[in-house]
Amino acid sequence: MKKAVSATAFTVTGVVNKFLTVGINFLIWDKHASPFGLFCLLVTIAEGVLYQQSVTGVSGRSSQRDPAASKLM
Repeated sequence: MKKAVSATAFTVTGVVNKFLTVGINFLIWDKHASPFGLFCLLVTIAEGVLYQQSVTGVSGRSSQRDPAASKLM
């Protein structure tokens, strides 16, 4: 079943779940995060959404298989 869910769908589900959990917690209980804490949480989630893994240049040599190495396997 894990193969049927993409990484993007999994991430979106996690972010929406976090927003709903924090929102319900804020509405129901008296002891919840301060406005500064909620702001920090939003900044952290936004940074996670905007994060992109760096793309490293792949040289032609490293992307091609070595015929000698394949014979050893």
